[in-house]
Amino acid sequence: MQSNRIMQPVYPLEEYVALLKKLRLAHAVLEPAILSFNEIEEHTELQAHYRLTKLDALNKDLQLLGVESSLPKSEVLSLNNIAEAWGAMYVLEGSTLGGAMILKHLKASQKWNVEAFSYYGYYGPETGHMWQKFKNILEDSVEPTRDYESLLKGASKAYHTFCNAAEQLEAAGY
Repeated sequence: MQSNRIMQPVYPLEEYVALLKKLRLAHAVLEPAILSFNEIEEHTELQAHYRLTKLDALNKDLQLLGVESSLPKSEVLSLNNIAEAWGAMYVLEGSTLGGAMILKHLKASQKWNVEAFSYYGYYGPETGHMWQKFKNILEDSVEPTRDYESLLKGASKAYHTFCNAAEQLEAAGY
């Protein structure tokens, strides 16, 4: 979803806005689906509500860029079990690691008049620590041999949610 483009020396603000809209739609689908599993919220050290409110950061960035916060009607994601939810969350948390690299690049290379980087800088300097904490909790929460297929299926569903959001918004001319 534009991973090659965003790391170019020049990345037009219009493309950044379009990317944030796609990410916003995907997070609007993924975050509530994952949070529907109480088992994830029961891990208080995970801070699930903090981790799964990146939609708020996307809305903040888009508001700074003068974009209204309405979302088109989107799909409802069905995660069939807790292992699928963990797999989907793995994709979200892993993308936050990449987001830290994107943030560094955008701040150094782009000359936009506004710094709308709440999403890409979501954890700030705690990104590595938050990733490690997530991995530790994930490893304690699933049984790899038993849950492997469901973990992969959840990760695949999350990935396809991002792809579907991009396709939906492009088809609608957003």
